[in-house]
Amino acid sequence: MDWKDYLNEWGLSLRGLAQGGLHYGEDGEAGQVRYARIREIALQMIDDGDAVTEEALQVWGAELVDMADASLEEGLENPFDLDRYQVVRQLGEKMRALGK
Repeated sequence: MDWKDYLNEWGLSLRGLAQGGLHYGEDGEAGQVRYARIREIALQMIDDGDAVTEEALQVWGAELVDMADASLEEGLENPFDLDRYQVVRQLGEKMRALGK
């Protein structure tokens, strides 16, 4: 896989996670804000894949990890929200590592 394929795959995964969270999430207003930001990142990855730099990937990865950690620290009760944020965190870690 080349760079653009990774960005597209991760972007599609993040977009799906964000859409699920926006529609079904039970982690309140803060969760809705986080899911909306995840969707923004995903759309940038999909739409602007050729223009995405390693630095942007690192920044987004760090932001995703921070959002996931904040959500997990809040003590999510819905197992679906918990799973979504765990996957977001894993993708964020991969993005940070690839951007280095």
